[in-house]
Amino acid sequence: MSSPLDKISADTRIGTMNKQATLSARIKHARVAAGLSVRSAAEGAGVSAAAWYQWEDGAQPMATRLPDIARTLLVSLEHLVGSP
Repeated sequence: MSSPLDKISADTRIGTMNKQATLSARIKHARVAAGLSVRSAAEGAGVSAAAWYQWEDGAQPMATRLPDIARTLLVSLEHLVGSP
């Protein structure tokens, strides 16, 4: 049986994250809020877990990867990159 929370996107569940947060912090925060392990998030985005760990540690993903990351984390691309 599904919970009403299942229908709420991670965007809503994570609330208002500090707008000054880095991309790496937003990636990690959204992954945790979505309840994903690094391995499952990486698999969803089509990258290695090592690459995902690097992104959460401050490395910048290629811009072409951002839509895949956002989709995997159930957040908007705007939220991921910190746009208002």
